[in-house]
Amino acid sequence: MKHRIWILALAVALAASISACKQEEGTMEKAGKKMDEAAQDMSDSIKDAGEEAEEAINDAADATADWAKETAHDAGDAINEAAESTEEWAKDEAEQVEKAMEDAKD
Repeated sequence: MKHRIWILALAVALAASISACKQEEGTMEKAGKKMDEAAQDMSDSIKDAGEEAEEAINDAADATADWAKETAHDAGDAINEAAESTEEWAKDEAEQVEKAMEDAKD
């Protein structure tokens, strides 16, 4: 019988403590929630900054690739112009040599 009374007393104490837990949030609980919200906000901000950095890096890479293509194209044009100019110079020189040879024969 004594055991039943102790068990009943423990059950009543347990029920009372559980009902006491359903009270409003205390200061620490509120502070904890605010800290959780702040941590989530910081995490979101870091994620956003990372996405913006990735986009900026991709834009810079694209711009660099475009610049490299343009530069290669311009270099190719310059090489072609130099080759044409050299060819014209060589023809002019060859003509002058031929003329000088003909003049030397006379």
